[in-house]
Parts: sequence; structure tokens; C-alpha cells
Amino acid sequence: MFESFEEALYSYLLSCENITSLLTRWQLSDQDNKSIPAIFNINYPPDNAEGWKHKIQYPRIVFYTQWANDTDQIEAGSLILYIHSLDNLEIQPENIEKEINNSLSDVFFNTLRGVFCCTWISSEPFMIDGENEPVQNGIRLEYQVRAFPDQYTYLNPDPIPAIEDYIKSIDNDLLIINRDELPEIFVPEYPVIYVRSLDVGNLGKDTYKWRIMQLHGAIHVISTNPKITRQVLGKIEQQAMIDGEINLLDGGQFLITDDRTNLQIMYGHSKLLDGQYELTGEFGINAVNRSEERIKNIEVTGRYE
Repeated sequence: MFESFEEALYSYLLSCENITSLLTRWQLSDQDNKSIPAIFNINYPPDNAEGWKHKIQYPRIVFYTQWANDTDQIEAGSLILYIHSLDNLEIQPENIEKEINNSLSDVFFNTLRGVFCCTWISSEPFMIDGENEPVQNGIRLEYQVRAFPDQYTYLNPDPIPAIEDYIKSIDNDLLIINRDELPEIFVPEYPVIYVRSLDVGNLGKDTYKWRIMQLHGAIHVISTNPKITRQVLGKIEQQAMIDGEINLLDGGQFLITDDRTNLQIMYGHSKLLDGQYELTGEFGINAVNRSEERIKNIEVTGRYE
């Protein structure tokens, strides 16, 4: 499995022949004639480097990522790609831009650091007039990198894995992010599921032995096929309405008090951020263990007849 998003992305771009066929190549060493497409993560060789072997140094791609300070969130950072070319070349940046956008759309990267995907934000042309390099024209692409971090609450019992169990009981073919084994790089035609906690707190209805909690959660049904997405959402929503509760791992129940499907975000990229199905429910967790001593030294006073 890939260590990081950058490693997975680099490997994926190298595998995309529709992109690499439009790029020049860089020779890895003098010992062999092996060369690779000119795709670089942050650092790239100058035009007079030996690896170019006096061949043309363009078109090429340079990319880097900017991560948010708090990576434990669904909007994790940005991916920036620069496409460099020259005016007198047959292949222009616009040709490569189209292929990059097509290739990155709906692709997920499963790494040791988490699951990621990209959504396009903007494309901007640029020019570079360097002293030691020719005048370059290019396009700067920016993508939002979305992450799918572990959302378990670590309460005992935790309703998130219980909700995941419930979804699997409805359709065992669904793959759940952070739970099931996923391919390293994949495009989800049949939906993958992401369950996350939006808010969890105490309702203030505690008893001696129980803390009564409330969870507001979101279920993301992610697929490239809108028809299948709607079918899966319908199955989950209908079964939840019928059952009204979800079994927790300790044998208790998560009582569903409210649920809704947001049709406005059913099929767009916002489904990655917001989730299409939200539910709210109540459940109990054990209060702090308290010793229960027998009553001692009972004294009865008064007269009974």
C-alpha cells in the first residue's frame, strides 16, 4: 500500500497513458537508457540537467500539495499541478489539462495515511520568462483534496461502528471506508460508504447507571452511478424508517429520533463533503462505576401494633 497521497498520485499519473503520451521524458541515470515521463513532485531538474540528454524538456508536469493544519478533517488540503510547455510545440497545456481532469475525476487513493480524493477548483494560464530557460506557457490546476478520516467516537458503546454494521446488514456488497479492505486506487461505480459523526453530546437525562447521549451523524453514499446511488440511499432510508433503532455492540439500542435525505446534494461533488443522509439518535453508556454496598446498621424506632 502507498505511504502517502503524494506517492499514490505520482504512481497513478505515471500509469495514465493518455497523460504520459503527451509529455517529454527524463532519463533516470547514465547507467541505463530507462526513462520516465516528465512528472515531478515539487523538485524538478533544470533544463541543462544531464537527464534530458539534450532532448526537449517540455511539456512536463510539476505538482505539490498544501495540507491544512488540522488534517483530521474532510477538507484536508489542496493539490497544485503546473503544466509547462512552449509556444512552438504541437502539444499545448490545454491538451494535457483536459486529460488530467478526466483522469482525476472520481478517483480515490487508499494509503497508509488515509483515503483521499480530489475535486477540481480552478485552472489559470501562466507564462514564465526565465533568464536561463525559454519562455514557457502553462496552466496551473488547483484541486481540493478531500480526506475521509476515522470518525469513531470511542464511546462505549460507539454508535458509528453499529451504524456501519447496520448498513452492511442491508447490503453486504457495500464497502465502508475505514472498515473494509479497499483497492489502492479505485473509482467507485458501486457505492462506497463513509459514516461520520457531526455532533455527539449528553442530553442531560442521565439516570444513576446510565448517561443518555445523542449522536447526529452523516452517511455518504459515494458512486459514479447516480441511479445506483439513489437505490442504495433508498434502501438505507426505508429500512431505518421501518426499524426505528439500530443494535449497538453491547446489546443496547440506538433509537433513531430524526433522519432525512438531502436531495439537493444527491449527485454532485458536495456529497463528498456533506453526505446525503443524516440521522439523529439517542443511546446510553454506562456511568462511572459505582460501588453498591449493602445497607448496614438499620435502626427501627417507634411502636407497632
